[in-house]
Amino acid sequence: MLKYYVYRANIRCLRNCEYLDPSTRIEELVGVVHFNAPDYLSLLLNSLKKFMGDPWIIIIDNGSYEVALKAVEKLIDILSRRIILLRNTAHSRRLKDHTLALNHLIYIGCKVGAERLIILDQDAILVDSLDDLRSYIPQKAILAGVRDTRNSIPLLIHPSLMILDPRYFCTVGGNASAYGPPTRYADKIWEPYYGISYRALGKIIYIDNKRLESGISAYYYKGRIVAYHAWYSSRVFLAKDILDGFNVKELLFRRKKILELFRKILEVSSN
Repeated sequence: MLKYYVYRANIRCLRNCEYLDPSTRIEELVGVVHFNAPDYLSLLLNSLKKFMGDPWIIIIDNGSYEVALKAVEKLIDILSRRIILLRNTAHSRRLKDHTLALNHLIYIGCKVGAERLIILDQDAILVDSLDDLRSYIPQKAILAGVRDTRNSIPLLIHPSLMILDPRYFCTVGGNASAYGPPTRYADKIWEPYYGISYRALGKIIYIDNKRLESGISAYYYKGRIVAYHAWYSSRVFLAKDILDGFNVKELLFRRKKILELFRKILEVSSN
């Protein structure tokens, strides 16, 4: 059962762990970190079903409010038994760090022997199967992902869309495989999850990142859009007046509009 693969005491299984036997070897696994955005998560899961069929999915809820957590549980019960829900029960925000949750996903990917771990933000949606990118890992590269354009030398990857070989990162970095030291490539901002890019430099396939307007990006590969990403699906609920220089009331309004836009995009992409 999946409980054997969880290496931190504050991670508890809530849904469908019994369907992942320890003897099972899974070639491909999808990982998502969730926090207080079941409406966006629903769209992501539906886009995965549309473009990837019925993949194994690990969701780590990183301390959502109870009402949001219940909505996620209900969603999983409806969608698939191949969606595993874990809950970070730690009280400290330090132990609910996003990069720590990425570590959990990478660690689980290693333990089930996955050749590919596809990590997506809760507020991303796929509009492509990513078949070519998925076929490159691990044969041609260790990591494929979206350029983080916040740095002037965009060699670092943002975790809103990554495809990686988790076995490589566990070997290189152990349980802290998502973390890395600051590098000369991060000249504007440093994020702890840049450790993933740091360990894979020279073995990365890049997905281009184009900001369409405030709060939304389109991800391109070989000239076609493969995914969209919203920026403020949950952080906006924790802010007071200003977030990243934007008025919080305006971001809440835009959050609703982007959610409606994503629904329309998925409807069109299914036709």
